[in-house]
Amino acid sequence: MTTNATELPVFPWHRGCPMAPPDQYAEVRESDAPVRKVPLATGRTAWVVTRYDLIKQVLADPRSSSARAHEGFPYYIEIPEQFKTDCSFIGWDPPKHTVHRRMAALSGAFTKKRVLDMRPRMQEIVDECIDTMLELGPPVDLVGELALKVPLTIMCGILGIPNKDQAFLHSCTEILFGGGSSATQRAEAIERVGRYLEELVISKENDPGEDLISRMIKKYRDQDMYDRREMCNLTRLLMNGGHETSTAMIAIGVMTLLEHPGGWSG
Repeated sequence: MTTNATELPVFPWHRGCPMAPPDQYAEVRESDAPVRKVPLATGRTAWVVTRYDLIKQVLADPRSSSARAHEGFPYYIEIPEQFKTDCSFIGWDPPKHTVHRRMAALSGAFTKKRVLDMRPRMQEIVDECIDTMLELGPPVDLVGELALKVPLTIMCGILGIPNKDQAFLHSCTEILFGGGSSATQRAEAIERVGRYLEELVISKENDPGEDLISRMIKKYRDQDMYDRREMCNLTRLLMNGGHETSTAMIAIGVMTLLEHPGGWSG
């Protein structure tokens, strides 16, 4: 039976299993309307595209935009106006996006050699977190003591962010992306992070080191493209993208192995 738009539950849809997509995706994909407008819990609406060929078509269409300032950008929650325009290249379209993405990549933090050189320090961080968990004894918060601390500590090291500031930065990102905060709380968190990053970037301008922020500042200055506000936004993007995603995958990976112990090896 074809599912009508009015019959679809509020989006995002519930996952019966955290490792599998919600059943509604298959239901809509196999219907005669694989592209569907859906209601959001916040009262907004969005479009869901469920078939691979159609998704490719949408992503390849030059009329599709990643610009957060675009009037049709699908914000799930009410976003402060400055968040729509004061962003890094993730919220831009080509050709501006292409230029700045290449500049960040050329700063050299994520080459194979550099990542391999970081492995001993990564191992130390993991070992320290596991030792702490063993000292705490069961039950222990896997997310707080391992899944969050490992990528956040590594990312702060790459960027040159002092370890003492990690808790502050994580609390702010929780407010921004947790989904349970008011517009006022999100606006205040944006301002707090913005002030912190501006002070951090200024310190790197005046006293550069070997960290990624310092190298990006030099790269942009060498190309006569440096803008402090854009550097703050790029730092924010790398910080959030570098630890929030890894935190989720570590937690999901451990849960998968616990539910499917046959996946463990030696």
